[in-house]
Amino acid sequence: GSMSLGVTTMPLLLKTDAGQVLMPFTDKPFNPGAGGLLAALMMGIVVAYLERAIDKVIPSMLKTFLTPLLTLIIGAFLSVLIIQPAGAALTQGIYTVLNFVYEQLGIFGGYILAAGFLPIVSVGLHQALTPIHVLLNNPEGPTQGINYLLPILMMAGGGQVGAGLALYLKTKN
Repeated sequence: GSMSLGVTTMPLLLKTDAGQVLMPFTDKPFNPGAGGLLAALMMGIVVAYLERAIDKVIPSMLKTFLTPLLTLIIGAFLSVLIIQPAGAALTQGIYTVLNFVYEQLGIFGGYILAAGFLPIVSVGLHQALTPIHVLLNNPEGPTQGINYLLPILMMAGGGQVGAGLALYLKTKN
């Protein structure tokens, strides 16, 4: 996934010239940073299925050469035309939901965010929030660089430390 999507996030390709690069077939402007981690994760899944499907139809004599080549070529087109915009839309959707919870639900929203964070951390899915933090830390983004989400989520860890300390002090063993 990262190899197929790596081209879209390379810093050297961010600014080719002053004009926008239009994507083929869609004529929409190309946004190199869109999608980020979520698009790379989705692309990894797509490339795994794509490689299996291609491997089934390629003759065994040509598998070593053609399977990776076709997987990369087809995967690159899929990543730029479908997966990257889908990842960008998913990141924006997650941001919209988190922003709604924060702005509309007040202190109850903070509780929901903090309580939901620890189960996400326990299975490692908190890394999927990285694109959201990047969006919030961007000085030109919707929050002008103010990341309100991170302090709320950090309070969940503080509560867990307090609960662990209370258990340690109150139990005999």
